[in-house]
Order: sequence, then structure tokens, then C-alpha cells
Amino acid sequence: TEAVHDLSAGGAGVGRIEATIEVIERRARRLLGRRQFVHSAPAEAANAAAGAAAINRAVGALLDDAAPWIEATAARLPRTAQPQ
Repeated sequence: TEAVHDLSAGGAGVGRIEATIEVIERRARRLLGRRQFVHSAPAEAANAAAGAAAINRAVGALLDDAAPWIEATAARLPRTAQPQ
């Protein structure tokens, strides 16, 4: 996982988060899925507070994107392997 306030393009920059998420079936220790998520959000200014706020928005977008994928991946588990 990497989170940065990227100022390389000039201006206020963007907050960017990149994460690889794995869904693992615990009992069999079997990988059900792995996916990389990358999201960014514009910063309002070229300072640390604005960068942190932009990263925070990017993290929110990443979680909004990842949650349905995690649920769909976990739903592929056989009924006997799903948590009670």
C-alpha cells in the first residue's frame, strides 16, 4: 500500500492511494482473489493539510470500490466455508 501527495505535475497536486487487496479463505489458506486498486483525488493546495485531505478522499473512493469486490469474491466461498 502506498499513499502520497503527488506534486510532480505542478499546482496543488493530487492525493493518490494504491493498494493490493487479497481475499483468503482462512481454513484452507486458499487465495480467492487478488486485485490492485488505485485512486486519486485533487488537492486544494500544495501543502500538507490539503495533501492529507486529498489522500483521505482517495482512500474513501478506494474503499467504496473495493468493498463490493471483496463481498463478491467472498460470496464465491462454499456455504460450509462461510463464517457463521
